[in-house]
Amino acid sequence: MADGPVYIRPAGVHDLASLVELEQTCSGMPWHGNSLLQDLINNKAAHYWVAVDPAGMIVGYISCWVVLDEAEITNLAVLPKCRRLGIARKLLHHLIGRLQMLGVVKIFLDVRETNKAAIALYSRSGFLPAGNRPAYYADTGETAIIMSQLIGESDKGNVQKDNKE
Repeated sequence: MADGPVYIRPAGVHDLASLVELEQTCSGMPWHGNSLLQDLINNKAAHYWVAVDPAGMIVGYISCWVVLDEAEITNLAVLPKCRRLGIARKLLHHLIGRLQMLGVVKIFLDVRETNKAAIALYSRSGFLPAGNRPAYYADTGETAIIMSQLIGESDKGNVQKDNKE
């Protein structure tokens, strides 16, 4: 990674190779390239952003699906050599800001119960546990923790726990 701050921009089909590399490097159950491609070009609910270093290298990405006034974060990945530099936090906060502009009021995500770094990031960013999905991850049988956050004008920054999952 080149020294200097990353910038966030919308992802497109031209970023597919980098997205596939991030998935293969960062995920225990990586999305297949064709799945990412179909999501990028055919899923009107899908939104993708990439973090780009000063040399133009994609070092992370975040994606979500938006349906009506709710969003689900589907992926957040940062190259291992670029972690602990605030890139995931920057991607997450960028996403939250964009979702507010789209009128989203609630964001959900699933996170592995053993992914303490991700849980800490989401907690620091205002997400609260809202339930769990036992044996959710096919590769390990791990439980997924469902986290959620209310955003937008109506909550004035307050976060609520939703146990209706």
